[in-house]
Amino acid sequence: MDYFSYLGDHPDRGELEHRLGATLDRLMTLDVNLTGRAEHLYSIERRRTQRPISLTLAARLLETVSAGGTLLIVTGCSVRPEIDVSVGEPDGPPGAAAIARAMFMTRACQTVVAVAEPLAEQVEAALRTAGATLVEEAVLQRVKASPKPLFAAAVIGLPVDEDLGSRPQQIFDVHRPSAVLAIEHLGFASDGNAYFSTGKPFINALLRSDPIFREAAARGILRACCVDNPNEAGTGRLHSEIARHPPMADSFEHIVPGTIVNWAAYAVAAAIGALTGRPEAAFHGELDEACVRSTIEAGAVDPFSGFADPALGVDTLEKSVHSPVTTLMARTAKGFCSASRAIR
Repeated sequence: MDYFSYLGDHPDRGELEHRLGATLDRLMTLDVNLTGRAEHLYSIERRRTQRPISLTLAARLLETVSAGGTLLIVTGCSVRPEIDVSVGEPDGPPGAAAIARAMFMTRACQTVVAVAEPLAEQVEAALRTAGATLVEEAVLQRVKASPKPLFAAAVIGLPVDEDLGSRPQQIFDVHRPSAVLAIEHLGFASDGNAYFSTGKPFINALLRSDPIFREAAARGILRACCVDNPNEAGTGRLHSEIARHPPMADSFEHIVPGTIVNWAAYAVAAAIGALTGRPEAAFHGELDEACVRSTIEAGAVDPFSGFADPALGVDTLEKSVHSPVTTLMARTAKGFCSASRAIR
């Protein structure tokens, strides 16, 4: 039976890719809380790209990061800085782990993650749960030189509220990343300050990460971000009169807005798996649940309720909602691979 017989449709590869990206974009922006935020941010960026956003970044990463290359991810956000800098959230680290895993499975890519030192344990927990072996920076170079595969990641804990000095240049000189991704990471506005999405200034517990992104730009390295609010790194062009804070000072080449950041990152990971014929590289619900749980056990909380309870999920979206959407993304990647075989 013809795979496309129902409508007598015979799409080419380009049309199938568009369907893949459009479906993943719909999933990552599902507005189950009816806030309108994700759809608003998505519409701004979609007008610029004229193509599905998750697919566009996935294709760019596969094009930019060569086999055996390195990806640099910046993640982590303290959500109770006035109490304890180390109280982070489970939105971000699992998304970073998902993209790191997908790029390893499809490009044998190794990942370096820069994070505020008090939040490093939460990022490490998510990466381990996703299957990564955590190594020191120097060891990562030996991993890359080895003929035997190893999904490895080096987590670099950086001081908060301090000038990083020459550290960003050192990271780029040593690891030579082909792309830099910010995943749930506060940006700095045009006035030089950071802000909560409510417009309240974020006055301490900050990783002064802006030099990392400036260094990437100076070296011509791809910059992208997965976001859910326009107070995050690289989101300057998403600013509108709705925002309660000044616009971020920078705009990255690719911005992927989602209802929550993990969904945006999972959509990119699913697109990476689909485009390479490796649907197993997409994150699925069980991995999502496990990574959220391990991140919470390492000190993260839901920033809205204040509970350290995996059942509450991420950003008010319960586990029973969060993980099924992740599974639908993985199934979409599988569906694309099946459909692609039917048009050969």
